[in-house]
Amino acid sequence: MPVAVMEMRAAGISPVMQYEITSDAKIIVYRLEPVSDVSIPLSDFTSFAAQRVDRTYEIDQDGKFVLVNTVRYRPRTYTREMLEKREYNIYLGTEMPMKN
Repeated sequence: MPVAVMEMRAAGISPVMQYEITSDAKIIVYRLEPVSDVSIPLSDFTSFAAQRVDRTYEIDQDGKFVLVNTVRYRPRTYTREMLEKREYNIYLGTEMPMKN
């Protein structure tokens, strides 16, 4: 588990990546990708701009993950308050998909 995710969990903040395994054995990874490469110390974190990206994978006959679909959403600001809610789930967000 990445250190940043462990630190966020220890601080009571939801991770910025979640996953789901569907009934047809696909793996969907939901991730909030920061739009800036500027690091924010966790102690100073109040919000950050990010883009939600959903990636769907299938597992091939060799046991390797194969990317089959990517959906990008319009960037928005995610607040510490939002991510501190235990019930917050990335996949239930109201982000608008971007057109390809």
